[in-house]
Amino acid sequence: MCGCYVNGDGERITSFRETFAMLSEEEQDKYFEIFKKGMSGSFGHNLFCTEFGEAQDAEGNPCENLQELFLKLRDSELEDDAILDEFYERVIAAYGYRDNYLILLAHDSYDVPQRTSDGYEMEDASEDVYSYVLCLLCPVNLTDYDICYDAQSHSFRNTNRRWKLEQPMHAMLFPMFTDRMSDITGTLFYSKDAKDIRTDMLASLIGSITPISARGQREIFGAIVEETLGGKCEYDDVRSIQDILSDRIEESKDAPEPLVFSKAELSELLSDSGVSEESMQRFDMVYDSVLPQERPLQATNIIDTKKMEVKLEGIKITAKPERARLVTTRQIDGRNCLVIPIDDEEVFVNGIAIIGGDKTGPEEDDDEKTEE
Repeated sequence: MCGCYVNGDGERITSFRETFAMLSEEEQDKYFEIFKKGMSGSFGHNLFCTEFGEAQDAEGNPCENLQELFLKLRDSELEDDAILDEFYERVIAAYGYRDNYLILLAHDSYDVPQRTSDGYEMEDASEDVYSYVLCLLCPVNLTDYDICYDAQSHSFRNTNRRWKLEQPMHAMLFPMFTDRMSDITGTLFYSKDAKDIRTDMLASLIGSITPISARGQREIFGAIVEETLGGKCEYDDVRSIQDILSDRIEESKDAPEPLVFSKAELSELLSDSGVSEESMQRFDMVYDSVLPQERPLQATNIIDTKKMEVKLEGIKITAKPERARLVTTRQIDGRNCLVIPIDDEEVFVNGIAIIGGDKTGPEEDDDEKTEE
């Protein structure tokens, strides 16, 4: 395990190398938490497979991607200081983080067990050895002042602030582990914040077609639907699309790969949702203007399968998908209105029953908290 501590000005404060097995058990456990966090989350949201391509530096000039450097790091098992220094400098130049952080590198190898035809793993029979390098970019922040008990003076004292290693913001695993073997064509990239994938850093280090964040995919999908329908998108259109998407996601929940939609599959989805042939004639032009380079959109990123949300200024209505059909649009006294029939429904405002309410109040559902 190696590390390079960097300040907010991009200057190296110190570097270190540790033999992991020589650390105390408590230290090992803490580092394991950090390592595991750097490979957590779901694919298409926090985790992305990024293939090496033509990299560019901060000025947009072509530069070598990190593939050869990663190979050298792996093959040297982090024992070559010159290779480490070159890697640190590349990452520092590309990352541009404005506070203190640690570039943390770990090397390990994994004996891939044989698998029988019926899927049973034979732990004592290895087919291959997966040797890899994990790179984590972890903020280092000052702790707060705390009043703690001081055993020596038998009193409570103000503790000194210390620089604390935080959970990683970004991470790269090389090589990828694909079909139970090493895949040196790219890295598995992790971003703690799904909205901050750092495409600029990936362009400089990996050179891949940078992934689109979950939020970005939803915005792209929304733009495609709105423009395909020519600005005449109605509530029932969106609800129909949501219903079909939810069904497709449910059908594919046991699949090994997440459900994604290509351009052709997205076109089919809109047609199946009842979008008119006249509107679908605009689809190709709209898609190409929104996504000049075709990119698959992940189903779980473009809709929320747990709720249907209606928003206007100062008002938000959320409903479970199966209850979304209660909400309709109607003209009343010449005005377009959202209508929710209540009939025998129990209605509560700030927990107070206003129509047919049960005096015991509504059942609380922390996961949903729907307002209908």
